[in-house]
Amino acid sequence: MLNHYRCVLCAVLMMLGLSAPGVSERVSGKTIHVDTIDALNDAVPTAAPGDEVVLADGTYRDAELRIHGTGKEGEPLLVRAETVGGVKLTGESNMRLWGSFVTVQGLSFEDGHPGGTDVVQFRRNDQDYATDCRLTRCSIVGFNPPDGSSGKWVSLFGKRNRIDHCYIAGKTTEGTTLVVWLDGEPNHHRIDHNHFGFRPDLGRNGGETIRIGTSQMSLSSSATVVEYNLFDECDGEIEVISNKSCDNIYRGNTFDNCAGMLTLRHGDRCLVENNVFIGRGKRGGGGVRVIGAGHVVRGNHMQTLTGTDDFRTALSIMNTQPNNELNGYALVEDAVVTGNVVVDCNHPLTIGTGAGKRNRTLPPKNLTLSGNYFLNPNVPSEYLILDEPEGMTAEGNVVVGGEPPAMINAAMPANVELKRGAEGLMTPVGRAGLAEAGYAPRLLAAEDVGPGAQ
Repeated sequence: MLNHYRCVLCAVLMMLGLSAPGVSERVSGKTIHVDTIDALNDAVPTAAPGDEVVLADGTYRDAELRIHGTGKEGEPLLVRAETVGGVKLTGESNMRLWGSFVTVQGLSFEDGHPGGTDVVQFRRNDQDYATDCRLTRCSIVGFNPPDGSSGKWVSLFGKRNRIDHCYIAGKTTEGTTLVVWLDGEPNHHRIDHNHFGFRPDLGRNGGETIRIGTSQMSLSSSATVVEYNLFDECDGEIEVISNKSCDNIYRGNTFDNCAGMLTLRHGDRCLVENNVFIGRGKRGGGGVRVIGAGHVVRGNHMQTLTGTDDFRTALSIMNTQPNNELNGYALVEDAVVTGNVVVDCNHPLTIGTGAGKRNRTLPPKNLTLSGNYFLNPNVPSEYLILDEPEGMTAEGNVVVGGEPPAMINAAMPANVELKRGAEGLMTPVGRAGLAEAGYAPRLLAAEDVGPGAQ
């Protein structure tokens, strides 16, 4: 499987032609060329806004990159590989990035491990964090410790940082691939246009691909945006994305052939909009699981999700615990689930997920379920109402296939015309209300994201 990751990375580098710098941020300043890690670490702090520090292509073993400097808005300090992917960091290598308006581009971590720390941290220590910094067109491939010990790959601290157009694949050990850490204030990070590749099933918790926040900080606002990423065979655990904070946006992402879900595990007021979940029949594939207050799930496309039980369904609205601890299950309240399209999924909808287990006795409260299309004529579909919501608005839902419960107030036409797109998505034709809910599905592919994308 490691060879598979390398083949994907090689294909990316071929698309790039190993030439273009790939970031058009630099508008002024000088270019500083270096050919050792020590020279790089020394050059960056003395560089001025608008300068670029270029590390010569080559293989650097046991590299400790300590990149910090000060750029300006519109004049970032650019630290880059001579060519995207041309700098290979192997052995026991890792990077810390801090300062302000610093962009790091084109590095590749492969054939090694981070040496008892994260591969990349957006901080120096508990006092010095990154602000308005960026990691772009980099890759981390199979960078696992030989002893199998747990750890994170990317830890995002600070404020207004961005991770984009990276390829991250092959994590086999316990620990989230990418974590956003909170300090009690909104951090406004952006994670976009990345390719998150294969992650095997860990067999237990701790195999998330992205986690935003922690149980202890889950009532704090992060206001992080996760958009236009491809999650490709991310099977680490049930939570491909684990939301553990408030006010986050998940938009335009593709979850392709993943044995897991986007889970709003803790926190409130998140928006899940216009994502594509395509399961391709893989066991355990699901869509969105809702826990907490004020969430909006709208305009998403879910197709060929097999699931396994009431947790792993296309749409899963959980029962919760009275007087729950921060690491428990908070009440689902004022959730809006609207304008979603579910096609050929074995378990299109569950309300009251987990009812009666682990003291989950509280049903959803004030749930709105409107304008959703449940179109499952080609698979045996089962709708699960395990507990009745306390207050529910249901209108404009459409069901083809299966026996929907009366409470979702669904029209049941004999059929709804579906159009097969070039990407294999089956979308309903001429149905009012979906566009207003943000429904405009696009199945992202490897060429749309990662280091080689435009």
